[in-house]
Amino acid sequence: MSKRRRGSRGRFYNTIHLRGKDLERAEREADTQEERVLIFFLLRPGRYFTRDHILDYLNGPPISSVTRAMSNLADDGYILKVPPEEKPMAMGRFGKPIH
Repeated sequence: MSKRRRGSRGRFYNTIHLRGKDLERAEREADTQEERVLIFFLLRPGRYFTRDHILDYLNGPPISSVTRAMSNLADDGYILKVPPEEKPMAMGRFGKPIH
């Protein structure tokens, strides 16, 4: 089980065992990434988005960071995960349909 530390909103799962200033920086980055993902959704209410849409908008963070941010925001009730059968598939970054 990974160690989890909670910042103001974002969570950094310290699976790489960072310490000191490196850990503090990673926690700040996780906070910022979650805030940016949340803002993306707040500015586009009532629409469906995949992590690929978010990646295109944020232009920079790793896909795993966007996935983490979306999962944390859903767990905290800020966004809803819609079951695949309730939404249309979207075209992904590599030309394949995705949920």
